[in-house]
Amino acid sequence: MIISPLPPRLRLVISQIIAVVIYWLLARFAALVERAGFSPAAISLEPYRNRNFYVMRTDAYDWFCTRREQPFTRGQIEQMLADAGFDETRLSNKAPPIGVPSVKNPKT
Repeated sequence: MIISPLPPRLRLVISQIIAVVIYWLLARFAALVERAGFSPAAISLEPYRNRNFYVMRTDAYDWFCTRREQPFTRGQIEQMLADAGFDETRLSNKAPPIGVPSVKNPKT
């Protein structure tokens, strides 16, 4: 990203502006759409509609200010856990697939 090479304090300020102007506004709009009785699924960043602002701030910083991110697909996460000996892995159906309750196989 173009923001990642900037000095740390400037990166922080820019990421906080992005969190307010983009993340928070779209999340609030998605919440309003949901309260009006419609599905907010088509709205970008709709998974943030029920999250607090701290999560939006940290995610904006992670997304725009880190030099390199290696996101994993749901299948890759499940395969890594299986390779590490975890059974009964359940990923969240929400985006992103976080919260990975798993049971470690005692044989591995």
